[in-house]
Amino acid sequence: MVKDVDEILSSVRKLCSLLIMVPGNPEIGVTYFLKTILSLMNSQSWVKPKIKGKILCSLVSLSASLSQNKLPYSADCGKVLGNDCLFYGDLSYTHELLSLSKLILQDLVDSVPRGNLALEACNCIGSSFNPSPEISAICFKLMETAKSCLSRRDVYLQSTIKFLGKRFPPLSSFEISSQICV
Repeated sequence: MVKDVDEILSSVRKLCSLLIMVPGNPEIGVTYFLKTILSLMNSQSWVKPKIKGKILCSLVSLSASLSQNKLPYSADCGKVLGNDCLFYGDLSYTHELLSLSKLILQDLVDSVPRGNLALEACNCIGSSFNPSPEISAICFKLMETAKSCLSRRDVYLQSTIKFLGKRFPPLSSFEISSQICV
């Protein structure tokens, strides 16, 4: 079963990468595929918190990619129009994507286990969203969750602290470094 779950997780992550190229459909909602993945994930008993966290990180990355004015890549050398061409400047597209992103983000924060997955979520969120007090607070909460079960010398923890210190300069070293790196 574990191998099957890992393969399903891998497939979902690859699907999220491919969905960047798939144009949204305003008739069924431009976030239809993201919502479908989210619904499927929430309806399956085999989706444990660790897997859920990884899927949610993939959905955060996908929604962040879709929110860009110019997508990172497109299908068929521009012959298939992507969301960046179809919905550029459309406020309803932006609103739908933002609403779903908030839902996914909250689900991720609420369901992420401690340790390395909290750091993975923190790095994902920190690199996917523009710095803001809300995002800083979420990352701080995830760092607190992570440090509750990791050594202060954990390399991934230290790397995340450095990343956040650069990404969120107003928090300079994130108030965490003074608590962790004593």
